[in-house]
Amino acid sequence: MVQRVMEQQVPICATLIEVNRMDLLPKDTECRLLEEVLKVLKPFKDVSVQVSAKTYVTTCAIRPLIHHFTQKALRAEDADSLAIKSMKQEMANLQSRYQEPVVKELLEFSCFVDPRFKSMPFLDANKQEELHEDFLAEVMMKLTPDAKQDEELDSGKEQENLELPSKKTKSGLGMFTMPAANKRMSIREKAEQEIHRYIHDEPSPSVDDDILQWWRQNCNRFPAIAEIARKRLCVPATSTFRKAILKGLVYHQLKVCCIRARKCFLTENLS
Repeated sequence: MVQRVMEQQVPICATLIEVNRMDLLPKDTECRLLEEVLKVLKPFKDVSVQVSAKTYVTTCAIRPLIHHFTQKALRAEDADSLAIKSMKQEMANLQSRYQEPVVKELLEFSCFVDPRFKSMPFLDANKQEELHEDFLAEVMMKLTPDAKQDEELDSGKEQENLELPSKKTKSGLGMFTMPAANKRMSIREKAEQEIHRYIHDEPSPSVDDDILQWWRQNCNRFPAIAEIARKRLCVPATSTFRKAILKGLVYHQLKVCCIRARKCFLTENLS
């Protein structure tokens, strides 16, 4: 709306002069203030359009966008007027949003499984460590069923080996041989290895790449993380598209009802 007023400033002023409402003409200071307000709000408009999309993932961009706004876009500058500084200060409380544990975990996990933001530069070292521990526990939960299946297979093989007669050959080197070490990795070690490979995987996709396509190509390399990404990245960042669908459905139902009501009151139907 502010942008539309600035674009139509000349015809608006001409109309006010024509109807002799000079008292409503905007002052120069007010016009400059509107231009500054428009400059502050424009990035929010662009981001709102982007996160309301329905053809690509959007939840993973929330945390980086909040960091960008609070650290750059909403940072007060010396050239800002008092009104703009006050406006930025009121809008800079974005860090206090999305602090519910479930929502916070969703945003951070969805950002971490996006290979473009896996370094999580907007978090300090302590918060990154906490995130990695929580994510490690999630990956371990995904690997637990596979580990149990492997143990069952190994126990079955051991039972078969016990039932088969052993054929031993005498050799004088038996005293120098060492028992074979168990090379099976624990669930935690498997999870840590997969996360380490994912973090240090190069090259990372660019900002314009399709993340769903990237995961389609790399899901076999990081199976547990891919399962977490499939669960987290499907969540939309906003409910705008869903509300638009519901609004369209309601409008369609009202239109159908109006057509039926009109048919009921047609002249030929009354007779």
